[in-house]
Amino acid sequence: MHNQLNAMWQKARILKSLGQPLDDSLIAIAMVISLPPSYATLRTILMSSNDKLSIDSIISQVLVEEKSQQLASSGQSALVARTLQKERAQRR
Repeated sequence: MHNQLNAMWQKARILKSLGQPLDDSLIAIAMVISLPPSYATLRTILMSSNDKLSIDSIISQVLVEEKSQQLASSGQSALVARTLQKERAQRR
């Protein structure tokens, strides 16, 4: 996700250098609405916030969520592996 968000930020900088600057909050909102379905909860939280969205805060929140999803996924994989090992041991 970091690469995609960074690419959006880079495009915004290019537009600014061409004399067509975009407001940071507009870029932040574009980042939020472009998140994949697996980030739906984070998208809802960010869009419901009364605070003005900033690019840095969006990137930081997305990276935290990405790490959380990776940990959850690896935890589920470990649980499945342990369950399979127990089932195999019981069959013996």
